[in-house]
Amino acid sequence: MQKGSTFGADPFSDYLGLLVWGMSADVASRSLSHLTGGDEKKQEATTPDRLNS
Repeated sequence: MQKGSTFGADPFSDYLGLLVWGMSADVASRSLSHLTGGDEKKQEATTPDRLNS
């Protein structure tokens, strides 16, 4: 981890990089779950049973 020794030397770009990395990880996670049908499974789990009665 060579970059770790200089983290904080340029705080704006360091934290901006972390923010961009975190946002891209979130988008990638949501995209992959959408491709595998993760949204449909979540929606079925939250559908109330009283609609089926």
